[in-house]
Amino acid sequence: MNIRWIIFLLISLLVTGCGTPSLDEQLQDLAFTVKKIHYEVTDYTKIDPFEEGLARNELIKPYLTEKAYDLFYKNRESYFPLEVARQQSVNIQVKNLSLVKVSEENDLLTYHYTMDVELLAPDGSVKKTLNATGQMDFKKEGEGWKVARDWDGNLMIGEWEAGD
Repeated sequence: MNIRWIIFLLISLLVTGCGTPSLDEQLQDLAFTVKKIHYEVTDYTKIDPFEEGLARNELIKPYLTEKAYDLFYKNRESYFPLEVARQQSVNIQVKNLSLVKVSEENDLLTYHYTMDVELLAPDGSVKKTLNATGQMDFKKEGEGWKVARDWDGNLMIGEWEAGD
């Protein structure tokens, strides 16, 4: 009988350990998804910046609060990476993103983050790595979380000017 209890406890611990991801893990995934939608270009030769920008605006919308989306849209954030990719003949890949919580206030969490974005030559080699530090706020809406604010220092602006 003791062996059955031990097996039951071990299985219970395994099942509990395989539960839902922690809030930090959920927010990490959310942030990475937002950054991938925002920045990644898989084939610069096949993009129409205008059409792709519109498509990205729609893709990112469910992950942002209404206010954050309005700002993203009005500032035309989706177009900068596309123009950089086109002007410099590179694909763009988000490689790393690490979050560190800095504050929590009611339903608003603030994190600092670091991120690496690679500009890839047509052969896949790394042409340049951009390192960014930023701050992202997450707001609870309904049962889930959304990005309420994202600041990364306008990572692509310098590259866009360089390629112009």
